[in-house]
Amino acid sequence: MNRLESIKAMHNYFSIYEKDHKWNCIREQFEQERKEMNKKMRKDAYDAYASLTKINDITPLVFASSQNHKEKITDVNIIVPDKVVEVTFGDGLKEKAVCQADDVFSLEQAITICLTKHLMGGSSKYNNTISKAIKDYEKKLKGIEDDKAEKERIEKKKAKILASKQRREERRREVERAEQIAIQREAYIQAMDYLRANETK
Repeated sequence: MNRLESIKAMHNYFSIYEKDHKWNCIREQFEQERKEMNKKMRKDAYDAYASLTKINDITPLVFASSQNHKEKITDVNIIVPDKVVEVTFGDGLKEKAVCQADDVFSLEQAITICLTKHLMGGSSKYNNTISKAIKDYEKKLKGIEDDKAEKERIEKKKAKILASKQRREERRREVERAEQIAIQREAYIQAMDYLRANETK
């Protein structure tokens, strides 16, 4: 190998080495950046989870506090003696209970009704729920009465059919008895005729 070829070979070697070195540097840099990114993503995920956990821990307390505040009764007023009661709750809302003419006034029952209305979301939902419950109960009673009436109708029909069968059976027996009597009568007449005929001989 002459000097020129040696120089070219060395040049090619260093060129390849330089390219490999640059590639290795780029690869190492990329790998380092990837590790840093993964580390950051894990940290962000952990922070998000920790934040969510804190929110979940706090939410029931906030909800319970809100519920307790909603259920708290701050004032009770008898608007009309022995008839109308108004209850004020912790959230500032008010509900009324009215004693009907046929009912006996009870402050405890009035407060209970007001609290129930408040927790259900107002008088409208309360009244609709009560009305539906009463209708369902009346429907159930009607169903029971209808079933009872249907059973009575079936029993009467069975009794009528049985009575009809018994009457038919009685008529059949009467016919059979009449036929037996007729047969016996005919036999008796024939026997008497036979005896008379023999006596004359």
